[in-house]
Amino acid sequence: MSSHPLLHRTPMTSMDTLSGLCSDQDQGKKRRDTICIALADDTCEEPKIRMNKVVRSNLRVRLGDVVSVHC
Repeated sequence: MSSHPLLHRTPMTSMDTLSGLCSDQDQGKKRRDTICIALADDTCEEPKIRMNKVVRSNLRVRLGDVVSVHC
């Protein structure tokens, strides 16, 4: 897994993305912004986002923190 957050396909279609790619702005609990390319993943649960340690450290969030996604 690279440093791309993974979302379920349903929220990505509701945000009108093209073919599973979304340039999104993730905002963590300390109001840090990071621009990422989100990829569609059907194995990820629908209300959740999957991201690796690099993206979490850029946002300064931990496991279980609430993150909002804006496309």
